[in-house]
Amino acid sequence: MAGDRYYFDHETAYVRIRQNGEVGWQKKTLDEFRSPETESILSPLIAKYVPQVTKKTALDLGCGSGPTAHFFAELGFTTSGIDISPSAIALAKEMAAAFDRDISFETGDVVALEHRVQSYDLIYDSHCIHCVVLESDRTRLLRAISNALNPEGIFILDTMAFRKTADICARPEPLRFDSDFILWHKTNRTSLEGLVNYEGELWCPQRRIYPVEVIFNELTSAGLQTIESIV
Repeated sequence: MAGDRYYFDHETAYVRIRQNGEVGWQKKTLDEFRSPETESILSPLIAKYVPQVTKKTALDLGCGSGPTAHFFAELGFTTSGIDISPSAIALAKEMAAAFDRDISFETGDVVALEHRVQSYDLIYDSHCIHCVVLESDRTRLLRAISNALNPEGIFILDTMAFRKTADICARPEPLRFDSDFILWHKTNRTSLEGLVNYEGELWCPQRRIYPVEVIFNELTSAGLQTIESIV
């Protein structure tokens, strides 16, 4: 069940975000809803690889409240967004209504993407895959992305990559980063999958923060060809 998946804890965060009257992850007001930094990176890539967006489709994986999906829709894509958090999707629909945008948002598990029948001209990983920790899940997701792309379609991966452990663990909560590039957090939720007992306490996998070269190897193994990288 989705509620037992190790990455479902994003729901807790989005419940809090909605309760606080915020509009997204670290976004408090409507003026802050969009991300100019993300859009400035995506704009030239899309112009280069999908120069004509009329009748083109875009899927935002791990869309959260949907700011990047709004960007795709504004460019002219028929846009969809998917997130495992029901509260994130509820907020995404509220934001679509607030900005009068026709975007399809749905609650769903990106790891089960192979069950979708639609294909896409653009698939964007919205800081999602580093939350997919288990190797079997990552392989399954990347292969599904490869299969869901239309001919000449592109996948844009926006993810965390390993540089040094100090940067990864510079957060207030108890975290542990191991030699398999997994970031763990302490938990009391015994129903979550992937839990390990470490020094008498339960730890849940939170991020897989691979070096760039390992991520490239994953993409190649899934049948995706890397044509450009921005590190």
